[in-house]
Formats: sequence, structure tokens, C-alpha cells
Amino acid sequence: MREALPVIRVTNDYGDLSVREGLVLCFFMRHSHRDVADGVWRALEHYRRAIPLQALGWYGADDGDTLPLDEAGWAHIRYQMVERAWGGAWLVDLSEFESGVGGYHFEYNGRKLDDPLFAHDDGATSGICFTFPTEYLLSHGPGHFRARALDIARELPFSYGYASLALNSRPGAWFSVRRQLLAPLNRYLGLDLYHMGNTSRHIGTKARGAVTVHGAGRRKGELRLRAG
Repeated sequence: MREALPVIRVTNDYGDLSVREGLVLCFFMRHSHRDVADGVWRALEHYRRAIPLQALGWYGADDGDTLPLDEAGWAHIRYQMVERAWGGAWLVDLSEFESGVGGYHFEYNGRKLDDPLFAHDDGATSGICFTFPTEYLLSHGPGHFRARALDIARELPFSYGYASLALNSRPGAWFSVRRQLLAPLNRYLGLDLYHMGNTSRHIGTKARGAVTVHGAGRRKGELRLRAG
């Protein structure tokens, strides 16, 4: 694949990369975490096999710290995602770098939908997102990426899912970089600007609308994935 793709890099005040172009693959499931946990773990395993070894190197700890994703870290993540039965929410954040944003990132917001915490959120879902750098698409081609996306999709009882070119940032940096992203968005209207945590709390069984600065037009180059 040799088509020209935009190269976008936005740094913060400390010089760390906070936004870059890439691809995002998101799914929203109108199911409680306990009903999708095994499938979510299998989907993460598909992702790990598709990306370079050690591409995910860090995870967000419960106390807000960022810790190395070593053998003990993976054991903790498996406990959080598969074995822990108590709680109303399961939040997992796996990233390529300790600070700044990389090409590979995994985010999961699992919820117990009948928990009082979500009593007023009629549209709450368990949501999951995977990102890839544009270099992955250029190296492997769209057919390979589509096949990997479908491998992941088959594990998930989703009501809506999509893959798109995107502006990717760390979840905690989303609000702080929005103003910096307005100019790139006006120039590259086909790039998704996603906020998985907020969207997964409200989307229900609906589909996302168009992604532009003014909320008009259609998302370009998107692979929509229909629930089975």
C-alpha cells in the first residue's frame, strides 16, 4: 500500500507526543462485563498476536500510576479483566509508552449495567478500543488489517463497531488536546476523534454519528462492522 496518508504529531508543553495519527478499532456491547469478560480477553489476545512483541509496555494502575507491563503486570490485567467478579466497573488502559502516546494502545471500560452507579445511564455499554499506527497499515495493507479486525470482532457480542483512521491520544489527555486538534480536524475531516469512555457510557445500541468539527458530513474511509 503506497497511498499518501497524513502525518500528524502534536506535542505537549513538555515535548512529549500527545496526539498522533493512526487507526482505531472500537466496539460497544450492551452487556455487563461478566457476560463479555472471556470474549474481551480473547479479543485482546488476538490484538497481541497481531502487533509487534512488547508493543504494549505499560498499564494504568488502580492508584493512577503507570507501571511496566511485565509478567506480573499481565497477571494483574488478567485478574482485573477475567477473574475479578466484584465491582461496578472494570477499567483497563494498556499503552506503548509510559508517557506520551504511541501507535499501539488498548482501552476497555467494562460495566455492570444493573449497578446503581449506572441507574440513570440508559445508554451504558461495555466498550473496547484498539489502536494501530498508520505504519501498520502501510506495511501490511488494508486486507490484512481488515482480517485482524474481523478476528477481534468475532469474539465480541457488539451492537456497534467500527474501524477508522483517527487522531489518537492517551485517554487522560483527550480534553487538554481538543483545542490543538481543531486545526488538524478541519484539514483532515475523515479522521476520527474518539473518546471511548464517554461514548461507551451513552451510546447504547445506537451507532456513532459523523465525525467532523461541526457535526456534519460523513466519516470517510470507515470500515463498519455489523453485529452478528
